[in-house]
Amino acid sequence: GAFHDSGERFDPPRCHPNTRTAVIQRIMDWVHCDDLATQQVFILWLHGAAGAGKSAIAQTIAELCYAQGILLSSFFFSREDLKRNHPRALFPTISYQMALEIPQLRERLACILERDPLLLTRSLSAQFFSLVVQPIKDLYASG
Repeated sequence: GAFHDSGERFDPPRCHPNTRTAVIQRIMDWVHCDDLATQQVFILWLHGAAGAGKSAIAQTIAELCYAQGILLSSFFFSREDLKRNHPRALFPTISYQMALEIPQLRERLACILERDPLLLTRSLSAQFFSLVVQPIKDLYASG
């Protein structure tokens, strides 16, 4: 239910056409590494006050990236949805989506979960390393 296009997020917030164009362009420049100053910046933090439109911007960016074929994964937390109001589902959801987009990761992730069936009960940092970082490092190392 945390995907950008999940049915559980029916009619998610998104930016109206021709609004927030500067921030959307800045984020998309970062995504495409178009700005030399940010090419070594690997995390972009979208922040602001409650109700400022962060979710709408994030949804719009996810949809743009999906349309361009460059969205690897997305996750949207929700205060109202008990399945999406805590971080336990974050890394399993991200790794699941990665495996859908990069078939070579499927076998690696299956082996990881087979080796450690209780991985999803471990700390978030252990899940992040095992489900996201290590499979990508292994894939990169294998060429």
